[in-house]
Amino acid sequence: MERTATGLYSFLASYRYRVLIPAFELARRRLESTVITVGREPGTVERVREPLKGVDVAVFSKLFDATPIQPELMRITREEGARMIVDICDDFDHKYYAEQYRASVRAADAVSTSSAFLAGRIAEMTGRRATIIQDPCEFPRRDARWSPRAPLEALWFGSSTNISGLDKAVPALARSGIPMRLVVVTRQDDSVTRWERDARPVLPPTIALEIREWSLPATEQALNECDIVVLAINRESRYYY
Repeated sequence: MERTATGLYSFLASYRYRVLIPAFELARRRLESTVITVGREPGTVERVREPLKGVDVAVFSKLFDATPIQPELMRITREEGARMIVDICDDFDHKYYAEQYRASVRAADAVSTSSAFLAGRIAEMTGRRATIIQDPCEFPRRDARWSPRAPLEALWFGSSTNISGLDKAVPALARSGIPMRLVVVTRQDDSVTRWERDARPVLPPTIALEIREWSLPATEQALNECDIVVLAINRESRYYY
């Protein structure tokens, strides 16, 4: 997360959907809401004690790097008298965090998640029932449409950590033989630069690649312009679980 002129912000959608937007909506309904960001730096555990004083409910979500210290964070929260909700929007059996996820669910007063699939996984792994709270939508709802152009406009958007999934999708798009422009909307960091460097020389002449810097307005514009959205995964990626 980062602090901007308009408040806390994250380029990662799940941080916005599960933390920032809910906190904003609670505040809009005149409920006091505070976002506490934590990491592994020394003194983190005790640093959060003061903001927890007087809190009625604490929601633990998207800790990742701080997951190893979550038991201590939950202990302090319990000592301060707050009830605890653990919110899980990633696969519960995450290969890097599975044991900490199980422990946090056991310690929680309640569990929430973003989909029926994940609720089933949580029940399977722990026996706990999770309340399903779906992700919010950041853009206006629109009717689905199909009016393809020539060339076809294909869109992939998402975190740069997942861009290797396009290594699986691009060959399938090429095999279709359909002329298209592939628009990639993502944060243009070193991993994207490397991917583009390797991808461009092997792209067939039927696919024109365009990479755009990620932002909410850029994503909304690309969704409005595209004919199809490409959903791709890389099962070998450390981020696939």
